[in-house]
Amino acid sequence: MRKICYEFFAIEQVYPDIEINVDKFSVTEIVDMFSVIEQVYKHIVLEVGTYKVKTAKHIIFEFEVGTVKNLDITNAEEEELVFDEDVEESGNRFELCLVGKFLTEKNLNVRVMKSKLADIWRPAMGISIKTLTEGLYLFQFFHKDDMQWMMNNGPWSFDNAILVTNTIPTWEDPTKVPLNEAEFWVQIYDLPTSFMTKAVGRQLGNFFGKFVSYDSTNNTSIWREYMRLRIRLDIRLPLKRRKKICRRDRTEFIVTCKYEKLGDFCFRCGVLSHTERSCKKRLNANLEEEVK
Repeated sequence: MRKICYEFFAIEQVYPDIEINVDKFSVTEIVDMFSVIEQVYKHIVLEVGTYKVKTAKHIIFEFEVGTVKNLDITNAEEEELVFDEDVEESGNRFELCLVGKFLTEKNLNVRVMKSKLADIWRPAMGISIKTLTEGLYLFQFFHKDDMQWMMNNGPWSFDNAILVTNTIPTWEDPTKVPLNEAEFWVQIYDLPTSFMTKAVGRQLGNFFGKFVSYDSTNNTSIWREYMRLRIRLDIRLPLKRRKKICRRDRTEFIVTCKYEKLGDFCFRCGVLSHTERSCKKRLNANLEEEVK
């Protein structure tokens, strides 16, 4: 009696819509009940063994019931639940939002940061800056022009720490959006005048990073000191500083790249995502010297 009650209790816990009271059923009814449960919940296999009936003052049922196989709620959990179209979220509620982080190892004063950026950007329709997790922020704009202006005029920084942002795709969790790239304006020096063209700028931009745009306003005079490009950088990779160029007559020259508003970065390995203080390359070098 106790064993069959345990088996029924397990079923009741997983499927609350089944209510079983063994005392109310005869032996035949209980056996039939197993069959019904198997039909309704097809992923449950119940094995009922032999049973004995003892007669005393009252009839007591003793069952030798096999184990309940595949009694696993994960089967039910893995079944797909498809919502009706009218209950699905329409559009992207993060359409006017950016998620971002600062490339720094310092503890920032979040309150001052919010006030400072809002004062610098001065969006016409306002802005809301919220902390998602430690070091990760949500920048909510209220007009697309305000957000676009902020994206086009970066990079932005606070306390000399570069702000890396990204848009949030539809249905994406803001905390899982990758923050590995940032856009910078760069100046290319030592280019001959004949090479000061957008076509050359595109190739150079794709060498130093990913070409985004060419500053044509920097091309208003006959002679220019440098070419100005906007490129997208992978902050996990070392910054490139120069490139050798070969003319058609096989003569060579070297151009150098200077980054605008670069902020803190590692002088040891040239990576933006950390400073020299926490550079693993420097720390490993120090360890090797100590071993020697």
